[in-house]
Amino acid sequence: ENASGLFTYSDIKIDVAQKLLPGMGLSYNATSEEQQVLLNISNDIFYLNGWSQYALKIAQEQGYFESEEDLLNILWLRYKRAVYALADIKMQTKELNYTQTLDMLISAGINDEEAVAAVDFLAVNPAYALSYVIGANEFERLNLKYQKKLKEKYNAKEFYNKILSLGRIPLNVLEENLENSY
Repeated sequence: ENASGLFTYSDIKIDVAQKLLPGMGLSYNATSEEQQVLLNISNDIFYLNGWSQYALKIAQEQGYFESEEDLLNILWLRYKRAVYALADIKMQTKELNYTQTLDMLISAGINDEEAVAAVDFLAVNPAYALSYVIGANEFERLNLKYQKKLKEKYNAKEFYNKILSLGRIPLNVLEENLENSY
């Protein structure tokens, strides 16, 4: 969303990439009705936010983002998520209090209104911002593991389908479930 409160084409492309390419919503399509009920009850932010961040990387690698505006917006989003993750850690470990965390975000270039909203959100949602980084790193680690393990038999589409067919599961059981699906 830009300063006038409107979304740009680039903003919309980023949102689509996080949700649809190959996307969180598709994990529902690959699961049974019983599993979907469980998925609706569970809300593993490390899986959801991690996949969101990882999907952006996939979309960028596939050439979905070509314009300089798109690339700058992705870099800005990644930067903000990194700043928020650091603020999340510092706030939850009580290294920084509310005001200090707010000052940190503002000094990092986040506008005042967005910084206040972020600190308010982080105060009541511990590890939320951190979940983007941790989750994306886990998906990347597993992707590299299967690329090395399967070598020329590795198929990215198959890997993504397997990940998504497992549904929103905690990251600590993702690797075991993925191994079983292979």
